[in-house]
Amino acid sequence: MGNKGNEKIRLEVTWRLPLGAEGKDEALDNPLSRATASLFNRGRPSQRISQCYFRGADAVLRWLGIFVHSQGDRVLFFPGFKAPHEYVVGNSHSKEWNKPFVIDHLSLEPDWDTWHLTSPCSVEHLGKLKTRPLENGCIHWFSASVESSDELRVLRKETVVSTEVSEADVDRRANIFQAMSENAVVQIVELNSQYALNAVPNFLHFSVLVGPPGFESPPSQLLGLPYGGQLASSKPADWDGQAPVRVHRVSLSKCIDLEIIASHHPGELKMPVVFGC
Repeated sequence: MGNKGNEKIRLEVTWRLPLGAEGKDEALDNPLSRATASLFNRGRPSQRISQCYFRGADAVLRWLGIFVHSQGDRVLFFPGFKAPHEYVVGNSHSKEWNKPFVIDHLSLEPDWDTWHLTSPCSVEHLGKLKTRPLENGCIHWFSASVESSDELRVLRKETVVSTEVSEADVDRRANIFQAMSENAVVQIVELNSQYALNAVPNFLHFSVLVGPPGFESPPSQLLGLPYGGQLASSKPADWDGQAPVRVHRVSLSKCIDLEIIASHHPGELKMPVVFGC
């Protein structure tokens, strides 16, 4: 007869918000489920998490994603796409990619020098992409260009995490999740409301910087635009290289600040989402 304490039971926790559309997001691939998988599936808590939402011109709140400062001192980003992206086309320096690959999250190494794409359950890694050092000790980690806000998952008032855990450890993991939810940072990312872009087609662009607490924003804030690459059209001939931005600062943990720069640009992406560095 087996030890009852080692039996698996189903643990279901719900993150409730006063914001968002009515209803529950119970999908196993919702950003919160993926960002807390390390805790619930392997018993390893994160130092802190930050939920980031995007609110566009239609005023609908959507997931941008969740940032995590892991126990191993990595910074992770779990994108809030409405559906998994199952194929990757692109290149990392001299290596080209054109292969099936489900992106679960982006992983920044503890030295902030390189990052890679990570598949679900960290089964596979792709790339060794270099970050870009900037002024004042911060780095440009990555950028994400998104075809439209429709690519982002609608935020529901209730987000459910459901998983099987060891009965002997269920209380500890539930308590850690409760502490994580109480200490979580929430950020709503928006575009510069004084600027309306009428060009068609157009795309959203988010640049993410990582630095020490209170780092000074760099003077150049349009980073990682995909113009001229194989995944986007060339920049418009009449574009002067400037665009209004909106800057958002997130204190991810005691030793890490994030800066998320949101902007809107004319042009066409050849993929729904393009990551850059």
